[in-house]
Amino acid sequence: MSNDRLNELLQQGIAAARGGDKESARSILQEVIKLDMRNETAWLWLSSVAENNKERLFCLRQVLQINPQNEHAIKAMQKFSSGASSGDTSAAPPKPSGSVPYLDPKRFNALGTQLDEILSRVQAPPSASLPFDWVKKTRGRIGDAAATRLRAVGLLVAAVVLVAVIGLGALIVSNIGGPVKVVADVTETPTPTITLTPTRTPGTEPTASNTPRVKVDPSNTPSIPGGTIGQMTATAPYPLINSNSVQREAQGLYAIGKYQQVIPTLDEERRRNETEKNSPSSSYYQLVYYLAMSYVEDGSPGKALALLQNNQKADSAFYHAALAATYYAQENYDDALTEANAALRLDPKLVQSSIIAARVYLNRAEYSRAEDEVAAGLRQEPRNAALFIERAKIRLASGKVDTALNDALLALYIDPTNREGFIVRGNALLASATAQADPTERVQRYGTAVIAAQEFLFYYPGDTTAWLLYGQAREGEGNLTAALDAYAQAVVVDKESPAAREVLLARGKLLLDERRYAEAVEDFQQANRISETDETRRLLLKAALDSGDYTAALEQVNRLLQDTPDNTDLLVEKLDLLIRARAASAGSDVDRQNFAEEVSRVDDAFINGLNPQNQAVAHLYRGIAMYDTKQLDVGLIELNRSLALTDSGTARYFRALINDTQNRPEQALLDYHWLLYWSNFTKYPFIDDVRERAGQVVEALPTHTPTHTLTSTPSLTPTNTPSLTPTPSRTQTPSRTPVPSRTPIPSRTPVPSRTPRPTNTP
Repeated sequence: MSNDRLNELLQQGIAAARGGDKESARSILQEVIKLDMRNETAWLWLSSVAENNKERLFCLRQVLQINPQNEHAIKAMQKFSSGASSGDTSAAPPKPSGSVPYLDPKRFNALGTQLDEILSRVQAPPSASLPFDWVKKTRGRIGDAAATRLRAVGLLVAAVVLVAVIGLGALIVSNIGGPVKVVADVTETPTPTITLTPTRTPGTEPTASNTPRVKVDPSNTPSIPGGTIGQMTATAPYPLINSNSVQREAQGLYAIGKYQQVIPTLDEERRRNETEKNSPSSSYYQLVYYLAMSYVEDGSPGKALALLQNNQKADSAFYHAALAATYYAQENYDDALTEANAALRLDPKLVQSSIIAARVYLNRAEYSRAEDEVAAGLRQEPRNAALFIERAKIRLASGKVDTALNDALLALYIDPTNREGFIVRGNALLASATAQADPTERVQRYGTAVIAAQEFLFYYPGDTTAWLLYGQAREGEGNLTAALDAYAQAVVVDKESPAAREVLLARGKLLLDERRYAEAVEDFQQANRISETDETRRLLLKAALDSGDYTAALEQVNRLLQDTPDNTDLLVEKLDLLIRARAASAGSDVDRQNFAEEVSRVDDAFINGLNPQNQAVAHLYRGIAMYDTKQLDVGLIELNRSLALTDSGTARYFRALINDTQNRPEQALLDYHWLLYWSNFTKYPFIDDVRERAGQVVEALPTHTPTHTLTSTPSLTPTNTPSLTPTPSRTQTPSRTPVPSRTPIPSRTPVPSRTPRPTNTP
């Protein structure tokens, strides 16, 4: 549709809204938004005709996403946050009655995470025979015979009474005179009915509807058999330990991730088989392998390393494989790769070592070599879901989103309930949606990610990562309320895991975009308590900056500088923060002793190593510091250097202060007027102080009372900065000597025989 037609629809919708026809306006504006999702005006007018506050809030958020500076949307959102607008009671959840127990829905959903733990404790009935024999009872209990006789007598009496009643009824009927008339049973005869058949109205043609249809792309049929939901693990474990039922049970617990339960069992079995560890038929080193891997998966690689050091065996592939996994968990990637290659040389079927080697190459961003390691493992086990998942992660990291999604789907085809498969599929769908340029197609792909996350939650209710993927998908399609609900659901129970940290960061970023700074800071701080990283400090820094809390922002910058004290960009960022805090306190008597704490580091050598933009910040910092320490001449030089690189309102403000202090009011007034003009477009925290100082300067300037309308004659006795520039070709007329309001300074009176020169014209 052309822009002219779109604008015409928009004007119709606006006209309907102004005319009070909300239904028509809503319908037309929704049609405009379908054609142009980024139409700011349509969203804003649609908010004015929304059915309820929930819909109105959604429209306003869309406006702010398109243009965060929209004043109308900002004012409306402020009304919502302050509670000025009445809430939509229909959208609110019902309040629980005081007499009826009420369970929070989020808490109820989170209980699903505890079902697996409860069900795992349920013991199956013993399969072996019991230590006693059952004896069939041949005699009844005391009183059973009397009860049986009583029931028989009761049944007999009831039968006699029934026969008597039937006989009496037959006798009465036989004594009634006259023939007995029998009424025939009447049945309905089916009659033909008219069946209405829809026919086309003459002169019209059927029109196809605009119902969207899902496009299904055909895919190649996999050459490997698929798995079933009933399988606990789709890939057979290797190596096998099945010497007894205890070992088989331990291997099953390991396969489903019950590492804390399996560690004591495996350790006991290892000790029991320690005397036979050198026997060729012994499964001792297989037990050591699974025990070490359990330690690694449980987050205790140190225990795994101690176990392996006490059970060294250079010719055992299982020993090298376990050592490779241990080194990788300790981030010793070089030794991990060496041990993984040693394990694969001894036993190529140990595909876990192929996965370790692939992860090492992935960390090095050597994607092709990482894929080669996975391909080698797939040649040994073409139906291994873990290998397909690992290759999907590699391809996702290298930007091959479509092939990564195919690998994730293959993994779920082999193992339909594989949790890692659900995660990598969700990440691939989100990456595919993010990379889509077309807005409509992007929303559709985010919708696909929503459906995938819902399937994940179906098999793993309450899973933190599943709720995270669901929230990210909802956020991508623009449903911010559902996204916040999903993030809140994710951390109802789980508040300490790495996945919970990711949820808190995602929710904090969304709250930051929504300008809910206090809630965002709370989420970032909680995530920082789980694991303190530069990422969380950066987010806390951004939240503090956006909210204007420079004290908190400086605290985060100082923590970052403790880790990287030689980071010049970070130091310049701190200087910029100090300048902002100093400018915000201009005109007040706040404590400024911490402002100059970095002056010793900001020397000429440091400034010369910066780019021009950062040099401007450094010169501005030194100029303000010199002003605070009354070194006005040096400060003026630094401020002029900063302004020569980048024009800045803060630099002009402090330059005006120095000129004002050094009795150069005209030059100070130039900067004051510049700030007053640009304050109409830029918010300066010191603008009130500028107005006050500018007024004082104007009052202190010489004034006059003109008696004639002057043309070329100056209205005041010329000074170093005359208010009018005299024309050199004309001379002053003595008869028009102005009457000064102040006694002119004799030293500044021009010589009558010379025409004043406009050398100091501003």
